[in-house]
Amino acid sequence: MKLNIREATQSDFKQLLDLNNEWFDEGISPGTLKESEYSFRKEFKNSTFFIAEVNSEIIGFLKCRVKIAKEDSKIHHISEGEKYVDLDSVFIKKNFRNKGIGTKLLKYCIANVRRVGYKKVIASADSKNLQKLVKFYERQGFKTLFTRMLLEFK
Repeated sequence: MKLNIREATQSDFKQLLDLNNEWFDEGISPGTLKESEYSFRKEFKNSTFFIAEVNSEIIGFLKCRVKIAKEDSKIHHISEGEKYVDLDSVFIKKNFRNKGIGTKLLKYCIANVRRVGYKKVIASADSKNLQKLVKFYERQGFKTLFTRMLLEFK
């Protein structure tokens, strides 16, 4: 298997949209609403996608974007006005999981972020298997800052 990791281009949009729909249909992030093509196109334009591909087929992606910290960002150890990278999503197709591809995507993203001078990356962890996702990030040097929990009444 010859794996290629790179930044997505406009020509990757359709495959990424299909992969994003697969991510949603799998129910990985409970409570997440399915994005329309219009909404995903807007995300694609305003974010950076790094992709993993095998034989020109996109088998995974990592989505991030540069943000500027607001006043309430102190809980993230980021000063107001500071630029940082918000890592939003990592998804690998089912039959390619547990092969280190997500780790390679994350390392590629971090190397690019550091190369252009950003000092902080915040990863949002939302998954039906949250403990596994948190461990994934911790293995790459991330530390857990806080946890949000929900109690819902019917």
